[in-house]
Amino acid sequence: MSLSHTGKKARDAARARGEQFYVSGRPCSRGHVGPRYVANQTCLDCSKEQQRRAEETRRARRESDAVFAKRRRAQKAIVNRASNKRCRGRKSAEWAAWYAARLQRTPAWADLQAIRKIYNEAARLTKETGEPWHVDHEIPLNGKLVSGLHLAENLRVIPGIENLKKGAKFIMS
Repeated sequence: MSLSHTGKKARDAARARGEQFYVSGRPCSRGHVGPRYVANQTCLDCSKEQQRRAEETRRARRESDAVFAKRRRAQKAIVNRASNKRCRGRKSAEWAAWYAARLQRTPAWADLQAIRKIYNEAARLTKETGEPWHVDHEIPLNGKLVSGLHLAENLRVIPGIENLKKGAKFIMS
C-alpha cells in the first residue's frame, strides 16, 4: 500500500509524537476515510469489522461444536493460569483486597451456615447442569450507588452468564 505524500507526512508526524493513529485523508480499499494505525497503516474501521466477524465466527462455532467449545475453554484456562502466574503478586493483592472487603461487609450476626448452603447450592447446580452457576449479591458489595452486606438474605443463585452481565450493578426489580 503506497501512501500519498500528505498521508506519509501525517503518519510520520503521528509516529514522531508517539501516537497510535493518524488520518491520511484518503479512503482505504473499503472506502473508509477514518483513522489508521501508525504501525501498519491498517484502517481502524476495517480492523474492527474484521475482529467483529472473527468473534461472530468463533461464537457460532462454539454454539454448534461442543468439542471446539470445550477445547477453546481449555485454551483460555491455560492462558488465564499463565497470566495468573506471571501476575501472582498483583492477583494476590487483588484477592486480599476483595477478601478484606468481604469480611468487612460480613457482620458478626450473619448466619454463616446459611451462606455456605447457598454457595453449596451453586456448586451443586454447576455440577449437575454442566453450566456455571454463581452466587450473586442482589445489592452488590461494592456498587457505585449502594453497597450491600454479605448476608444470606442478600444472596441468590443465578446462572453465571446473568451474573457476569449484571456485574456490580444494583438492579431494582
